[in-house]
Amino acid sequence: LNTQFVSIEDSLLSATAHFVRKNPTSVGAAYFVYYLYLDRLIEMSKLDGIISLFDNSISDSEYLQYLKKEKNLIHPLQVGDVAPDFKVPSIRSDSVFSLSTFNGKYLYVDFSASWLKLFKKRTTILSEVKDSIQSPFEIVTVYLDGNKETLQKNISNIDINWHQCCSFDYWEGDITKSYAVNKLPFGVLINPQGKIIAIDPQLTEINNYIEKK
Repeated sequence: LNTQFVSIEDSLLSATAHFVRKNPTSVGAAYFVYYLYLDRLIEMSKLDGIISLFDNSISDSEYLQYLKKEKNLIHPLQVGDVAPDFKVPSIRSDSVFSLSTFNGKYLYVDFSASWLKLFKKRTTILSEVKDSIQSPFEIVTVYLDGNKETLQKNISNIDINWHQCCSFDYWEGDITKSYAVNKLPFGVLINPQGKIIAIDPQLTEINNYIEKK
């Protein structure tokens, strides 16, 4: 049965690749590939090459945008990569933060959730780290919470003196996929030039990474 399944999958993959080559600007073709992935008829690792066949003129298609973000999850970030840009809304104001907001500064993108068991302890450590760093340094915590009222309640008695954001999409947020987040807590340290210098470092080691650079 497994051999038969692989044979059917390979045939479908070949037919899909042929179809996309003939219709590289078709949003309908992009939807078909999107459908194949959502129904798990073809794995993302095999769809990777097909996605690249589409013309740049439809790169903003919602289907291709979704597929590309999903693709990031099987191609994790590496130290030295240019950090993916992002737009995340603040939970304190109407501000929307992007990578360019922090140009010229070290940035720690902290992926967390107010429902984590060790959330308060981690926040305390992160606060101590922030106070100890002399270089221009910012923190953005991106919460993977799904309810605004619950999030506000969970953090109401915690002193957090850095940027806090949440799109209330759980694991489906754009930044979550762009940074290939597959566990919590998780963090990425970015230098003033926008390049990644550490992936999920120990909080107490953040200052050491900055001093080395």
